Amino acid sequence: MYNIIIADDDRLIREDVRTMVDWSRLGCRVAAEADDGAQALELVRRGDVDIVLTDIYMPMMDGVELIRQVKADDPHVCCLVMSNYDDFEYVKEAMKHGALDYVLKYKLDKPTLSGLIRQATERIGRERAERRRHERSLAIGEKGKDSLREAFWRDLFAGVLDERAIASAVRDLELALPGQAWVPIGLDTDLPPERLEAELRREWPGLPPVAVRVGPRRTIAILGCEQKSYLHAQNESFEYARQLYGRLERQGERILLLRGDVCQKWAELGKQGVRLNQAFEAAFYDGYRGVRETLRGAEFGARLEESRLDASEQALWNAIQMNRADEAQSALADWFAALRRQRPHPGEAQAYVALFANQLGKHLKKRGGSAEVLNGPGVLSGESGPAGLDRIETALQAAVERTLKQAPASGGGYRSEIIKAIVYLETNFRQEISLNDVSDHVGLSKNHFCKLFKQETGENFVNYLNRLRIERSKLMLLQPEASVKQIAVQVGMGNYRYFCKMFKSLTGKRPMDFKNEQLRMIR
Repeated sequence: MYNIIIADDDRLIREDVRTMVDWSRLGCRVAAEADDGAQALELVRRGDVDIVLTDIYMPMMDGVELIRQVKADDPHVCCLVMSNYDDFEYVKEAMKHGALDYVLKYKLDKPTLSGLIRQATERIGRERAERRRHERSLAIGEKGKDSLREAFWRDLFAGVLDERAIASAVRDLELALPGQAWVPIGLDTDLPPERLEAELRREWPGLPPVAVRVGPRRTIAILGCEQKSYLHAQNESFEYARQLYGRLERQGERILLLRGDVCQKWAELGKQGVRLNQAFEAAFYDGYRGVRETLRGAEFGARLEESRLDASEQALWNAIQMNRADEAQSALADWFAALRRQRPHPGEAQAYVALFANQLGKHLKKRGGSAEVLNGPGVLSGESGPAGLDRIETALQAAVERTLKQAPASGGGYRSEIIKAIVYLETNFRQEISLNDVSDHVGLSKNHFCKLFKQETGENFVNYLNRLRIERSKLMLLQPEASVKQIAVQVGMGNYRYFCKMFKSLTGKRPMDFKNEQLRMIR
């Protein structure tokens, strides 16, 4: 994912550019915006920026000087220029300092912007591949070929090598694969590498598999076939995979086995490696046991739409407040079903589920349960294997059942008026809510309600509402395209400065710092 900064002193133009294209489909994300060149340069110098899309005329520092300093600091950052019709002399100056290309603002539309960004990402991809080839060439004389071969396999299966780079590495590293056709299989298992390799070599006819570690629990093995026949290789590898899985399962091993398609070229092998890695990721939804085919790879949905989970989330919070166990379990099941229907990228889903579980824990704590609902063995800790969505759902269902079963029927000791007030806040937090609204809703005077609310919940009405809104905003911040100002409005805090102040007060971080930290974890 390439990180982009948009620099323009016109807020409307920045907003137009940010919303004009689907950045994720271009392999990019808008990491930040700047309204002058100096601010943009500071953002670039913080690191992790790939592309700068900048205006020419800006206060503090113009686009030409910004490009000059960016390129002086890091020549690998790609710079693109937005200009007006009469800026041509400045555009030429920008190109002289290293800008890749420019576009006239009045011609800027979705196809033009998409083409410009693709041009930049292709340039960055070529330069990175060339740097890797150069680094590999220098390293051959300094490092053993074994470590270089390991790096080659990882890059091949990650899909970052083109055919030219593959051919060069195969030649320089003297690589060879047994047989005339190859079938890659992926294994997700706790088995130590040496034992796994011994198991792989059992019963495979004649040609020892090549095993490559691609992650802490993940291995891709290449089965060499003596014949070129596609059908023969498919049948032979299918039977082998079935026997291997059965043997390891009988030994009590927890294993996921993925079988790729038959390959006869190195580039085909690299594409299959990418599909296997995608299938490893998809196991978050599909489970970490069994034998699966990956001929078509794995697909994920678009960015998570938090609003599509709102109804089941709200039903869950309300059921917990009212201590209705059956309704809570049903709402939680609906929440996970809605998440599966969207099927966002597992990294995004895991971060979102972790925040959701944190909120659930806080709700359960009010009922006398534990706030740490996902700290059991192996759920998110990885101690007994990856945390698939099924295991997480089971853990949360158990926490809800355990807590509501032991909670008193009165709803954890809260008076009915306070329960009614909390349900009202959970349901209407997106709207403007006044003390009068809530006290009228529960049928108490303002003074009596305030005193009773503090007595029952341990905090005053305003603090409770602010904390509720900030907790909900954390989930919304996981959507990369959502702006902090938009989220402030969506959670009922139209005053942007007040929202940022409360967010920092309750989390210890500014909203953008929290957002960037969570998105880095997703990537």
